[in-house]
Amino acid sequence: METQRKTILIVDDDEQVLIELERLLEDQGYSTTTAWSGREALQSLQSKSFDFVLLDGDLPDLTRDELMRQARQCSKSYWIVLQPRTRFRPESVAANSVCKWEHGAILSKLRDCLSGQEHVVAGKRPGHVA
Repeated sequence: METQRKTILIVDDDEQVLIELERLLEDQGYSTTTAWSGREALQSLQSKSFDFVLLDGDLPDLTRDELMRQARQCSKSYWIVLQPRTRFRPESVAANSVCKWEHGAILSKLRDCLSGQEHVVAGKRPGHVA
């Protein structure tokens, strides 16, 4: 019996990030969808259910908080915010943030969430924005 692959929506306006994360996560057995903007992410969230959303913390069209607030009605996904290396400070960010270039940290965060080691509040489901 085949198990259902976990689904991830990757939202970032940087093509290199989308390509690298899509390849990394697909190689790890996840099913991925990509979105270039907050509005495109909302469309995806309204049409499909995702287990996780990897969200760029700095989109050009919607802020992280706006996107999460608007997605609240259609998404029960676990949200992980991707931060650029220049602004990422582990001691000063929410528990649901990782550096977008630290692939090992992203995979570790996903594994922790799946194994139940990551507390749901740390995942900041829509409506529980840090």
